[in-house]
Amino acid sequence: MKDKKMQTAEIKKLLDAKLSRERAKELLDRIQNVGDLVLHYVDLLNALRIQPPHVVGSSLGGWIAAELASLYPERTGSLSLVGAAGLWVEGAPIAEVFGVMPGQLAERLFFDQQHPLAQML
Repeated sequence: MKDKKMQTAEIKKLLDAKLSRERAKELLDRIQNVGDLVLHYVDLLNALRIQPPHVVGSSLGGWIAAELASLYPERTGSLSLVGAAGLWVEGAPIAEVFGVMPGQLAERLFFDQQHPLAQML
């Protein structure tokens, strides 16, 4: 097994080559949704030959992690979600949360409107 410094240097070389400034802009222009981002993560995991990792995500990262685990279970060792946003639930569409007033935000984020955190908003 290679030592940690050598592994880190190899990963950095791969990332530098794969994500030069021009390439990064090109990739960002092609990402239209979370599904596109998941595809890029799968490509990265494959390019780096990373064994299925433990995937952890919070908020938007939770959405991305959940999509990765559900669409590519063979690329995910395990999954931990913390306050994941954007999860698809039949009959409960994802509410708009950007650009709303704090009172509206509480209505959209909390089922229990009497919860202390909901009351703080």
